[in-house]
Amino acid sequence: MENTKFLSMHLGTLYKKHGMSISYVSGYIDNNTACNYICSKHGEFVNVPVYITSGSKQRNGCSECASQNRQASRRKNKLYGVGVNDWDDAVSISYSKKIPEYQMWKDLLKRVYSDKYHQKTPTYVGVTVDHKWHSLKGFIEDVSKLKNYEKGLYEGYALDKDIVVNGNRHYSIDTCCFVPMEVNTQFKVLVKTNGLPKGVYKNASSGKYCCDCTTPEKTVYLGRYETPEEAFEVRKKFKQNEMKKLAKKYQGVLDERVIHKLENFDYNEDGVTITPDLVKEILK
Repeated sequence: MENTKFLSMHLGTLYKKHGMSISYVSGYIDNNTACNYICSKHGEFVNVPVYITSGSKQRNGCSECASQNRQASRRKNKLYGVGVNDWDDAVSISYSKKIPEYQMWKDLLKRVYSDKYHQKTPTYVGVTVDHKWHSLKGFIEDVSKLKNYEKGLYEGYALDKDIVVNGNRHYSIDTCCFVPMEVNTQFKVLVKTNGLPKGVYKNASSGKYCCDCTTPEKTVYLGRYETPEEAFEVRKKFKQNEMKKLAKKYQGVLDERVIHKLENFDYNEDGVTITPDLVKEILK
């Protein structure tokens, strides 16, 4: 039975907030009990008359209209100047927490399009993202097809762009893969300094050439040698052996393209060599 005492007040509030776009139908009892309405755009729906979440925030309209208004707002306010949040549902879990799909997308766009991020990490200057991935919906549609997508969301697997395609600087469905951090860090670019091969340095006291290599567990010192070429070959063989160990460990778990790269690791193509001069050039 309708509560006539408050019904007229409710109808007045409804008209004031929505004009003639929403019409009350029946079932009003109080402001905390759902009743029936008709939206002039989307038809009949059921909702609570006044739903107060905090302070004066109220949600008692058509959910379809609310969704359209939310999408229009997202298109207007692009993330890092390019990203459109066109996901059908809300991306907020709480006031300060988003769904993991959104957070992964946001972090990607930040690395590529944030000037502030580039000041700290200049190696991302010039990196590009597939235009489809400017859309949250398009991004999720693609990356959800990649192996270990769920582990990327919940277990810390990284979305990597330059393992499958050596030296790649473009994020796309064809160039990306999900890998655990212990694999991702093994493809880390080494800085070549003083004209020496990657991973080789000269010992100041002995004048000999040293090398070491970081494994998932620790950094292993590989000794001192008379020439940089000799030190380079020792490190190269050690690194290739470590990569084969990772390939065996993750066989059947990771994308076959990643396993192939681990098994056939070419030390001479260990990513793009970022030199101090290149960093200076990027920062100009």
